[in-house]
Amino acid sequence: MEIRKATFDDIPFLFVLNEEFNGVGSTTEEAMIDSMKRNHNEIVFVAYDNNCAAGFICGQICQSVCCRTRHGDISELFVSKEHRRKGIARHLINTLERFFLEMDIHVITLATSVDNVNAQALYEHCGYSGKNKLIYRKNI
Repeated sequence: MEIRKATFDDIPFLFVLNEEFNGVGSTTEEAMIDSMKRNHNEIVFVAYDNNCAAGFICGQICQSVCCRTRHGDISELFVSKEHRRKGIARHLINTLERFFLEMDIHVITLATSVDNVNAQALYEHCGYSGKNKLIYRKNI
């Protein structure tokens, strides 16, 4: 297994994985390229298993004007079905955590759905603890 920071060369593979994760039509390759060019607060790592794109993790560096310290956020984590149960998600999380530490970021947040018990078990295994918090969303 190899995990590396995503580059423009990885976009076609990330696009296919993202369509499996977020649904067909959720983005375009052009939008992904544009985001990679413009969003300097996001880091994406991609995992390859036997030279096949197997998963990815997206992290955001967040800072509010109301808080002195920055924090990291895991915004996306996905491993394709055929590559699951190999420790890839855990390695992606560890890689992103090391990146955040190098950026002097010591707090990481994430959100997952209440019915995604597999993800919850993974996060707890990696040392994350759930907080009683509701996340609201509105499309405008």
